Amino acid sequence: MRMQNGFFPSLGWIGSWLVIVPLAVVMEACLGSGNYNLDTGIPGVETPVGEIAYLRTKWRNGKHIKTAFYDRQNRLREVFWFGRSNGKRRFRYKGSQLVETVVYDHSDSSPRGHVSVSRYQNFYDRNGRLVRDRSLFGYYSDEMDTTIYDIYQRHLAYKPNGDTIVVRKEKVKGRPDPESKEVVLAKVNRWYHDEQNQLVRYYHLQVDGIRKSRSYTVLHFSRRFAYDTRGRLSRIWYEAGAPGRLIRPFGPDTIHCAYDRRGRLIQEKLIYTTNLRPNRDPAIDPGKSHKTESKENAIRTITEKVEVFSYQYEAFDPKKHLPVQVPKGDLWTSFSPKK
Repeated sequence: MRMQNGFFPSLGWIGSWLVIVPLAVVMEACLGSGNYNLDTGIPGVETPVGEIAYLRTKWRNGKHIKTAFYDRQNRLREVFWFGRSNGKRRFRYKGSQLVETVVYDHSDSSPRGHVSVSRYQNFYDRNGRLVRDRSLFGYYSDEMDTTIYDIYQRHLAYKPNGDTIVVRKEKVKGRPDPESKEVVLAKVNRWYHDEQNQLVRYYHLQVDGIRKSRSYTVLHFSRRFAYDTRGRLSRIWYEAGAPGRLIRPFGPDTIHCAYDRRGRLIQEKLIYTTNLRPNRDPAIDPGKSHKTESKENAIRTITEKVEVFSYQYEAFDPKKHLPVQVPKGDLWTSFSPKK
C-alpha cells in the first residue's frame, strides 16, 4: 500500500498519521453540556484565521462528534472531538507534505486540565517519499517536575512497485520498555491493485506469541475495496471466513460511502454483522445479540447493527466559529437495528 503525503490514504478505518502552528485561542473553561466537553487544557484554534477556508463537522447517528478546519488548499489543519474523552489534532505541512502532527488528548479518567501531548514527525527523500518518521509520547514526572518524552522512529523503504515496507523500528529516547517474552512469529502483508492502480484488496496475517509455547494470538483478515465510476471509494468490506481461517479485527464488516454533487464525502454507513470479540453487557456494547458460541474460552458473538456517520460543510466565519463551538445535548446514542 502506498503512502501519500506522509500517511496512508484514508480508507475507512485504516489509521492515518497525524503538527504545529501558532497559538491563538485557549479554552478558559471546561466547555460543554451533557456529555459534550472540551477540556480546559485543550488549546483552541491555532491556525491563522486568514488561512482557514471552511469547516467540516462529523455526526454519528445524528450526534455532532467532531469539527475539522480546512485551509484553502483543502488541507486538514485542525480537528476537535468532543465527549467525556476529548481532544484535538493540529497539522503542519511543507507544500503538500505533512511534516508534523501534535495530538492533545484528555481522557475521561483524567482530572480537569490534564492533557497528554504526542507529536509525530515525517521526513522525506528528494523524491518526496517518506523515509523516516518519529513518534514522541509525553508523560509528566513528579520527581523531575517536567515532561519527559518516549521517542520512537521507523525507517522506511520501497519495493519496485511502490509498496512501502518498514526496514527498522527503534526507540531513540525514554524509559526502558517493559520486558516481554512475546514476539512476532509471523507477519504477512499483501496489497492488490487494479488497472487504474486503485487498491482493491489488502491481506494481513500476523501471529504473536511466546517461542516454544502454545500461547499465541492471531490477526488474520482480507479486506476488499470498491470504487464508483468516478474513481471514488464506494464500499469497504471484509471477506467472510470461518474462525481460525479469517479473523476480522474490531470494527464494522462493511462501510458504504456516499458523496454530494461536488464530490465531497457526506456519509459513511457502517454495518456490523459478525462481531468477534468477547460477549459484553448490552449497556456497554449496544446491539441485538442473536447467537453466542463458546469454544476454548473464546466467545464469538454475532450481532447486527448499523452506525451512520454524516458530514456537513460550511464556509468559515470567525465571528461564528471562534472560539470552537462545543455541541449541546446528550452525546450518548445507541446503534440502530440493521434494516
